[in-house]
Amino acid sequence: MSLPEIILASASPRRAALLAQVGLPFRVLPSTLDEDDGWAGTLGEDHEGRACRLALAKAQDVAAQVAAGLVIGADTIVLCDGIAYGKPRDPSEAQETLTRLAGRTHQVVTAVAIVEAQTGRVEIARSVTLYAHSPRTGA
Repeated sequence: MSLPEIILASASPRRAALLAQVGLPFRVLPSTLDEDDGWAGTLGEDHEGRACRLALAKAQDVAAQVAAGLVIGADTIVLCDGIAYGKPRDPSEAQETLTRLAGRTHQVVTAVAIVEAQTGRVEIARSVTLYAHSPRTGA
């Protein structure tokens, strides 16, 4: 029995590196989903729901382009002081976001969706991590 092909629906070098650590072969086929449109969401949708919805939309976008395989989509949202930060548009915006988060407590919501391209079967998981800033005291 052979393993199904694994397809990463992301151009993120970081996500590819994480997947490579598992040691399974995969290929990268980035989603063409317009992530800005994906932020619209539904009325009352929370950040965890939004991350899950976007991760699934990315995986389904790529799954529709292939005949078979396990397609992995992911989305991360960072929350700080009531502001949600998605994927930065450019290096300047990335630097600005990192500057705002530095030394501040913030929350990171990450969702991963796997779509079996041939059957459409879906699995979704999410994780919420709190990065708490604790000022150093003493020496």
